[in-house]
Amino acid sequence: FFNMPDLPFFLFLLFCSLPFSSSSPDTNTPTLSEAVRIIQVNAIQELNQNIVEQETLIKNKELKNVIETQKTELNTIPVLKNEISNQKMMIDKMKEEAKEKEKKISGLETKSKDIGVLVKFMRTVLNQNIIKAQTNGIRQVTNLENFIKMTGLPFNQDDAGKIIPNAGHPQCKMDYTTWTEDWRMVKYSKQRHDTNHCDQAPASSTKTGFTSGWHRFVFNGVHARIPTHAPASQYHSSGQTCGTEVASWMDGSLPSLGEPPKDVTMKFSHGKAEYSTGWRKPAQVVACLDENVQTFYLYHLVQVYTCNLAYCATTVF
Repeated sequence: FFNMPDLPFFLFLLFCSLPFSSSSPDTNTPTLSEAVRIIQVNAIQELNQNIVEQETLIKNKELKNVIETQKTELNTIPVLKNEISNQKMMIDKMKEEAKEKEKKISGLETKSKDIGVLVKFMRTVLNQNIIKAQTNGIRQVTNLENFIKMTGLPFNQDDAGKIIPNAGHPQCKMDYTTWTEDWRMVKYSKQRHDTNHCDQAPASSTKTGFTSGWHRFVFNGVHARIPTHAPASQYHSSGQTCGTEVASWMDGSLPSLGEPPKDVTMKFSHGKAEYSTGWRKPAQVVACLDENVQTFYLYHLVQVYTCNLAYCATTVF
């Protein structure tokens, strides 16, 4: 290969190499012009070949660059695959989370429906209970009104004509004494009670200050009555009924509401007998109503004549 600036020198060398003869010219020997043409053709062929080779080199270099670029791109494929895999995992995770949220929403919707049904049921039950309570209340009031009318109890009426029972017999509105001491409560026992009280006046360490008049018995807010039968024989001994040696009991039945005070006899059990001779006192009893329309009893009792005797009562009706 040669460069274009070397062409004149090359032509000169070629010219010098041509054969020269002093004899007549040979028809087979090329002339100078032909030699120059031949040289030019060869040079052009060499030049074209050089150009082709140069173009081939350039193409090979470009191809190499393309291949290198493709190799670089191919090297990024695993990274892209890894990213695609990670994105796929994230998408799968998001799908799972979406499913869980959908389940929770579905569960909340179900619970909401259940709560709605429960609230509706509770409202229905509440309304039924209210209606039932109102019905029962009206029935109770009606029964009470009918009872009051039937028994002839004194009653008042409000502006609406509703019946309001009063205390019962007029005696129920009179003054009376209420006794609440725990020792007066009947508690049958084979062992003797420690206390030894006496319903006499004036009051002292053993005497209660009891005087004749109307009396009521209440223990811990509960109405009490004097027993209407004598203690069982095993409790006749002193102090086995309540906090006194000889306890009272009433010989007679209790009156009904609206009846006037009833005459009865108070007896005092002692020893083996239901009552000792002479240990009896006249008394009266009347039935009354409290503010809660509950029945209680008032007793007209007299002071006992000796110690130790006392009036005891029971909450058992």
